[in-house]
Amino acid sequence: MNKDVAAPLAISELRIAWVLDHPGMSSWLKVALRGALEQNPIIVRNDVELLSNLLRARADAWVQAEFETIIVNVAATSAQDSLIRAST
Repeated sequence: MNKDVAAPLAISELRIAWVLDHPGMSSWLKVALRGALEQNPIIVRNDVELLSNLLRARADAWVQAEFETIIVNVAATSAQDSLIRAST
């Protein structure tokens, strides 16, 4: 293997090993990494792009929905507080 490729590959392998050994990393990530190591790297790269796009969009939508729920709840609480102050 070309040494220009060998060094980055070795660093990548060390980083993957670190994630796999780290107790704070999620089990689903570790399962995905182990599975990816058994696949063709080109296919994995394409799958990672697709997975990233799908999960980012889902997470963004979830965060937006949660944010809107918080805003609505804050507005409702503020309106109730105003009514209570006005009636006293």
